Amino acid sequence: DAFARVSMSIGVNQLMLAMSYYILGYALSQVGAPIPAFCGVVVLMCAAEVVAQIDLTLPVVQQRLVQCLLVLGPGISCLAGWHWSHMHDLALRIAECLAPVAFFAHGIVIALLTMVLRVREQENGAMLPLAFQGVLYLDVFGWVWHKHATPTGDSPEATSGAQHFRPSMPPGAADTWRPRRSTFGRSLRTVQEEPGDIGWYALDYLDEAPGGGKRQAPRAEDGEPDVESGD
Repeated sequence: DAFARVSMSIGVNQLMLAMSYYILGYALSQVGAPIPAFCGVVVLMCAAEVVAQIDLTLPVVQQRLVQCLLVLGPGISCLAGWHWSHMHDLALRIAECLAPVAFFAHGIVIALLTMVLRVREQENGAMLPLAFQGVLYLDVFGWVWHKHATPTGDSPEATSGAQHFRPSMPPGAADTWRPRRSTFGRSLRTVQEEPGDIGWYALDYLDEAPGGGKRQAPRAEDGEPDVESGD
């Protein structure tokens, strides 16, 4: 399922690329309308950039490189198609030189996407491409995210993070300090509070009174009875 999501994302990108080339071939070469053709290519490339921005979680340098290569191929193709539409010898030669550069840029994009997928083997032997955000949606319990995004063990980052989020405790509360799930993640720690005293009216839901005898409901004229004395 994870690699199916990756294939769908790359397939959407290639579909937009194919539609842009269809617009260039029909509107620019046959109809001779360069402005509508260029506008259609720009719209499709902006959509491809948005899809890549949403799907990929990459470092800034790799993200910008992918975005530039996505625009480079269709941009050179637009320039080659514009020279081809003039139909003279110099323009045709320029178009023939620019077309391979566009195809080479498309190949670099595909090769770069396969290199930055960050495929990692999990504990159960599954291989997951962690560079795509759609894969992290399958990790509903956050196991992959905590394994690859937070420090674990006795590392300095984990120790400093635990000390930073450790709340102040009264004396003698060290025994109640235990790891528990919190809103900040399972790697943080919270204080396990001790249960408070049980009031008399809460004992109405129990089977026995504090003294060991049968529970008796308090009388209205006697007021609230003493729990410790058993009256």
